[in-house]
Amino acid sequence: MDNQTIREYYSVVIHRVDRVGLLEILDKTIANEVIILSELEWELPGLTTDVLTAYKNRNVNIKVVLGSFDTSTEYETIYWPTFWINWAHENLRYVTVNKFDGTNIKYPFISLNNRSHYHRCVFIDEMAKQDLIDKGVVTWVKHLNENFDFPYKHFDNRQLLLNDEFNNKLNSFLIPEEYNQSLFHVITEATHKATFITEKTVIPTLLKKPYIVIGSHGYNRRLIDLGFKLYDEIFDYSFDNELDLFKRTELFVNNVNRTLNINLTDMYNLLVPKIEYNYNRALEIINDKSLIPGIIKECKEIDDMILGRYKRFIND
Repeated sequence: MDNQTIREYYSVVIHRVDRVGLLEILDKTIANEVIILSELEWELPGLTTDVLTAYKNRNVNIKVVLGSFDTSTEYETIYWPTFWINWAHENLRYVTVNKFDGTNIKYPFISLNNRSHYHRCVFIDEMAKQDLIDKGVVTWVKHLNENFDFPYKHFDNRQLLLNDEFNNKLNSFLIPEEYNQSLFHVITEATHKATFITEKTVIPTLLKKPYIVIGSHGYNRRLIDLGFKLYDEIFDYSFDNELDLFKRTELFVNNVNRTLNINLTDMYNLLVPKIEYNYNRALEIINDKSLIPGIIKECKEIDDMILGRYKRFIND
């Protein structure tokens, strides 16, 4: 680290830092470089043009750590796209759940949807259009009820819940009973605006469950870039190349429809080699310290209260 650089780190673990919070940090800092640790997110909406200007006028450099791939931000960004692979692995240590083994399969798929982000509204409406809501296990929790005015054409926007504690605890690491009773996890990632790999994709990977994901355009290509293999024995991933969200979602849901007309046990047995490969690849990533940004390794001795969680990734 440059001896002339005085750095302060601010961790955004529970909530994003908004515009006011960023200006408050600027007002009290004695540093000439501020690092915002927002690796749990793919964006930092509070970092607006006027905030960036205020930092520039004070000669305070600001950097943000995000957990996505490159999102073309207007500020200096350090990307940590494998963060959630480590973080999900850490959190799964504290729950009791068996890895999926292909036995006792009752449903072709499960799809767990909490917050009603725009791309999920598009997805659930397409699922209703193709009459798939009741063909597997589908949840629609609607926490915070974003996009309450989305113009559904096919879905009645009713709440769909399981008989578990998720609606009260909102903990993504609470694995419902139905999870191990279904073959495929149909995943709607956190956003369609950036390639952001979260626990939604990592949990089934670590629990040895086959899955298919819709997120940003090109999301699945990034999984390949990280060394994972796609389940193209059954799924057509051409949807990943489609720029239009509605068309991409239609093609994605066509894949969900495919799961209704297969022998689920035979398909699981066919996919086992890739399931095991992807599980082991995730463990390789978790143990690869070179994937941790240098700025995280540098900050590990600055503030144990804020940064202790990184030490497990670095030292394990």
